[in-house]
Amino acid sequence: MAEQSDLEKIQSVETPDNAPIPFELYDKQYRKTTRLAELDGEPTGTKGRSDWFDFEFTEPVFVTSIRIEASDCSYKDCEFRWKIAATGNLVQEKIRFEDDHFEVEVDNFIVGFGFKPEKKYWGTAWIDRVVARGFTAQAFLAARDAISDIDTYKKNATASAQKTIDRAMQLEQQIAQLGSGPIDFRISA
Repeated sequence: MAEQSDLEKIQSVETPDNAPIPFELYDKQYRKTTRLAELDGEPTGTKGRSDWFDFEFTEPVFVTSIRIEASDCSYKDCEFRWKIAATGNLVQEKIRFEDDHFEVEVDNFIVGFGFKPEKKYWGTAWIDRVVARGFTAQAFLAARDAISDIDTYKKNATASAQKTIDRAMQLEQQIAQLGSGPIDFRISA
């Protein structure tokens, strides 16, 4: 069997999906608030009061985004906060309600997060589901290794391409010498 080219190796590298964080990584799974993050089955939902809904993980997780799916929301904003795993710093951001959800980009390793919808003055808002997307630490490290592999393949492919270019230039010079005398047809490797 022929050896794979560097391009084929690059194309075959698998990277993890930016998937919902598995429910098993949420701490205090018995709480009604935490159950909002359970994605198996029908969403349980809860009244969308203007209080903090807090979630903790059992280990640091690389979270790309947090999405709060809600119904009957006439309020405009939602406060988000998350705790950075490496520093312990708390980051806060306010997000506007769009269509049927609030969504914030995190792009960091965190140990927990929370959100607090703005107070609603009429009607009853409902929080349907909470979806944090990202990678477990193990998947993140696998992706880092895959990127390193891709970088190695890229360097190899670049070096091979440069050798081909150099060889073509050498042959071009030999062809140019055709009019100026005998040509050495011996090809050096």
